[in-house]
Order: sequence, then C-alpha cells, then structure tokens
Amino acid sequence: MDSEQGTRSGDRRAEAIRLLLMAQSNESLAALRTADSALTAVETTAPRGVVDDGWRAALHYVRGVALHSQGNHDAALEAGRSVLRAAESCGDAAWSAVGRAFQVLQATLRAESDVDSAADDVRLQELARAEADIPGSEAEPFAVVTAHTAVAACYLHLRLYELAEPHLLSAAELSAAHPPLMQVTAVIAQVNLAYLHLGWGLELRRVGLDAAAHHSAAARRHAAAAATMDSPEEAAAYRGRAALLAACADSDSAEPHAVIAAIRAGLDDVTALGQRGDTAMAWLFEARALFRAGDLSAALEAARRACTERSCHSIGILAAAAFHTRADLLVLAEPAERTDILAYGDYLAQALWSHRLRALHLARSMQVFERLRRERDSIHALAYTDALTGVGNRHAFNTWVASRAAGVEDEPICLLMVDVDELKAINDMGGHAAGDLILRSIATVLRAQARPGDLVARVGGDEFVVCAELPDSAGAGLARRVVDAVRTALGDTASVSVGVACGPASGAASTLLLQADEAMYGAKRDGGGRVRRSLIDMALRSG
Repeated sequence: MDSEQGTRSGDRRAEAIRLLLMAQSNESLAALRTADSALTAVETTAPRGVVDDGWRAALHYVRGVALHSQGNHDAALEAGRSVLRAAESCGDAAWSAVGRAFQVLQATLRAESDVDSAADDVRLQELARAEADIPGSEAEPFAVVTAHTAVAACYLHLRLYELAEPHLLSAAELSAAHPPLMQVTAVIAQVNLAYLHLGWGLELRRVGLDAAAHHSAAARRHAAAAATMDSPEEAAAYRGRAALLAACADSDSAEPHAVIAAIRAGLDDVTALGQRGDTAMAWLFEARALFRAGDLSAALEAARRACTERSCHSIGILAAAAFHTRADLLVLAEPAERTDILAYGDYLAQALWSHRLRALHLARSMQVFERLRRERDSIHALAYTDALTGVGNRHAFNTWVASRAAGVEDEPICLLMVDVDELKAINDMGGHAAGDLILRSIATVLRAQARPGDLVARVGGDEFVVCAELPDSAGAGLARRVVDAVRTALGDTASVSVGVACGPASGAASTLLLQADEAMYGAKRDGGGRVRRSLIDMALRSG
C-alpha cells in the first residue's frame, strides 16, 4: 500500500467511526443523510466493478446502524444485504462478515414473536458462517473489529454470552494494538464487555447461580478500563456510559448510598450528552441499591421507572430483570398477596434459562458444523485444484469430462491444449520463480477468457486445457482469443501455442486430448504463439 492510499484508508476509517458514533446517538438521521450522500458520490466516481477498500460497505453499514437505531428493522435488513454485496464485490472478508451478522441481527429482531425453530436454525447457521468469515489481524483492523462487534451483538441479543465474549475481547485487543486510530473502538469494546457481564450476572442471579458476583466484578473492571482510557472527545459519551456501568456493577456490593449517588451522577452525565438509552438500566440498579439502603418505597418507584422507561432496543435480560426486581420488591412490601405471582415468575425464569442453554448448544453445534464444512471444502479444493496456479488439476479435468459424458446425450465439446512456449528457457534465465509467475499469469488469462461452466485445468508442467461446450468454429475462435490475450498480458515475455480438437465428451480424456496435443505441437513447429486445429478433427468434419 503506497502512502497516498494509506492516508486515504486512514481518513476513511476515521470518517466511518465518526458516522457510526452519530448513527448510534440522537444524530442518527444526520448520519443516514451523510452516508447516503457519500454513497451517491462513490457510485458516481467509481464504477461498481472497481475494487475499493471496503468504503462502500462501511457506508452501507452506517446506514444500517442508523436505521436500526430508529427501529426500522426492515430497512436495516436491506442495508445489511447491501453491506454484504459491496463487501463481496471487493473481496473484503471482514465486511462480508459484518454484512452477514448484521442481517442475522435484523432478521432476529423482526421475528421476535416467531417460534419457528427452523428459522432459528437458519439464522444461527448464517451467524456461524459470518463468524468463520472474520479474517485474522493481518486484515484492515477497523473492518475486523467491526466484524467481531457485529457477531458479538447477535450473540448478545440471543443471550449467548459465552459466544459473544471472545469476539468483544478480540475487538478490544485489536483496537488497543492500533492507537491512536482505534482509540474510540477500544473504549466501545470495553463498554460492550461491561454490558455483557452485567446482563450475564443479572440472568445468573435471576436463576440463583453463584457466578453472578464474578460477572459483576468483570463488568466493573471493563467499565473502569473504558472510563480511564486516553481517548478523543468523540468517545466522551462512551466514557460517561462506562462510569455509569461501573456504578451499576457496584449496586449489590458497595456502600449503597455511594452507589445511588454515583448512578445518579452518571445518568445526569450521559443524559447531558444526548444518551438516554441507559435510563432504564440505571433505574434498575438504583432500585437494587435503594433496597439495600432500606428505602423500600423509593426502590419500588425506581423499579417502576425502570419498567416504564426501558428501551425497545435494550437487551431482553435487562427488561426481564427490571420487571422481576419490581415484582420482588412488591412481594417484600405485601408478601401475602404476591408470593404466588413471583413464584410463577421464578418458574418462567428457569424455563428461559433452559431455553438459553438449548440455544447455546445449537449455536455451538452450528459453529462445529461450519468448521467441518469449510474443512471439507478445503480438502475438496486441494483434491481438484492445482496448487501453483489455482485452476483445476488433472483430477478436475477427468471429473468434468465424466460429468458431461454421463448425460443422456454424449455432449459435443471443444478441447484446447495450451502449452507455454520456451518455458525451460524462461526458467534457465530467471529461475523457477520467473517460470512460476508466467504460469500463474497465463492461468489468470485463461480463466478470464473462459465462460462460466467451462473448465480450465493444468494437466502438465507447462500445459493447460480449456474444455468448453462450444461448436467447432467457436472453439477455434476461443483459441485465437487466448493467444492474443496472453500476448497482450505478457508481451514478448512469453507466448502460448494452442491445439484445438472437438468431438463427443466421452472421448475427451483420450481421443480429443491426444488430437489437441498433436495439433498444439504442430503450432509449436510453426513457430509458436499460434493456433492449430486437429487434422483428424478437420478431416472428420470435411468428410
């Protein structure tokens, strides 16, 4: 990457981070308009087929996050599809993972009332695919961090904390490794980890498991890390939320009056910064601290406000905890009348926990399935692919021919034998690395000239075949285009000689291959860099 391209990439990363912060705040409409304008400019100045650095995908993701913040999950789902299309057009695996995971989240939000387990299976399978798509740290860091965060958001919404946490830890680690460009995302990752552990602890406490205190401590640790990070002004809202989360994590252990004061101060700070999404959560933990302080009446009012002010975007366990806290306090106020209701709530909590464990098992099964599928595909590719050039090998050639010959009719095909002229001389002069480069370049040209469904394979050291379902005259035309394209791509560095033979697919592995090979050597004897059709083939046609 040259310096100009690197500067442009850094500028775009900074702009994407800025727009995403806007998209998740009360400036989501402005972020949406800015992303739309930038996409219009990109489409005007860069044709869709031109490879970019993921900028188009990032802008579509900004649109999706803004629409998600506005509660428009149908439009956000379509934006997720646009992220995936843009990422695939430029071969960006990280943004492909973002688009896939974001679609899963929006589809899940749209189908919250859908009890069709098959749909859940499909979404978890797609999420496992997105997870496996995430590249390593050698890829563009912001895209990789965004991919980890998007996958984690899906798992967190599904209450699969065990699967979300590794992705958020990866996002935090990768962000911290790229200061100062990723300081904001480093803060966000720590805030997300604090949220995760708060929710996890609430759910464990709800079903009476002892590990709840561990998660409260983890939430406090991550929130403190975010609040004290050296980060730019754009992260001020997240630092304020981190301070609020740290206070909430202390609600069951620290001195209650100090916790109440810290929660109220933190809520005032985030509200002043235009962040009201944490209001219900703050009231929930304040209610718990008020009860510990002995003020049952104030605790009941705080729990009521937690229930009425909860956001439709808050994770489900926080909403459930708010209602449970209020019910618990009501029982303490008038136990004779409400104990049975709370017992029913406890039963539902246990049922939801069992459902979560089943979903966790299914999600882990999907992860294993996706890994096995990719391993199988990798083994298949190794069996059918030439390692040097990436085109098919002799096994791929035999399989392609057999599939055509096995049809109801023995399909006619044209077979091109392509041989690199004077490859030995190239190896002698430039070494085998030079020869390998020539072979890879010619393979690229052949793939470009072939049609979908045609086969390109390397069947010898310097020999390739192209198999195509074409009429005789079209086969010779394809051969001439191959010779011309190699000349255009490599100039005087190398040329190819091509022999052409046409006939039934059943004879491709023997008769046609031999005829095309003989014709190719005839082209070489004529000086190379030219095409010759099989004499036998021509005689049969004329007869």
